[in-house]
Amino acid sequence: MFPDNAPRRVAVIIEDDPDIRNLLEAVLSQAGFEAIATSNGLDGIAAIRAYDPIVTTLDVSMPGIDGFETSRRIRAFSSTYLVILTARGDEIDTLQGLEAGADDYLTKPFRPRVLRARIEAMLRRPRHPVPADADPEPAAPAPLDAPAALAAAAPAQLVSPPVEASPADAQAATIAATHIPPINTTPSPVFRPTPVADAPIFVASVGAERTGLNNG
Repeated sequence: MFPDNAPRRVAVIIEDDPDIRNLLEAVLSQAGFEAIATSNGLDGIAAIRAYDPIVTTLDVSMPGIDGFETSRRIRAFSSTYLVILTARGDEIDTLQGLEAGADDYLTKPFRPRVLRARIEAMLRRPRHPVPADADPEPAAPAPLDAPAALAAAAPAQLVSPPVEASPADAQAATIAATHIPPINTTPSPVFRPTPVADAPIFVASVGAERTGLNNG
């Protein structure tokens, strides 16, 4: 069916209506996909695990789990391009489908050529899934002891080398040390208040002075 050197392109169909399922199988096969058809969400999830498809079409109203829950479960382990095909065309349904992990949302009835064009447009934007053996996030460094951290962060202090004094400076320092003036150890006079009875009285003399001035 495909050349030996051609890349294998697998598409999984999850559709409970047999007529639409057969139509999708024909459309995808003509587009060069190996189509795997399933009729409910659980079988579709198993097919995606088994075949790892590049594209998956998904109905919403199905027995068992609906298309929204199926989409969430698929997104938990697969990066397949997911196109929801449903008769539910309300805005809330479209938003719910895209939030559940769908890459595109088409309402029934759909045009096969439009579906193929949308799938090819998605394939022009290749995905880069995270490898399973990717390096984990680096662990945070262990906290340092506070004094050790401050000592490590403090800038190194510059220590000046000792300066040797000249003979003349050394002799001057010796003379200054031997001629230190003595400290006065005489106790300071203590203030003692004079009793009020012994204090001189100036009232009379002041009055006499004023009398003399008036007479003069």
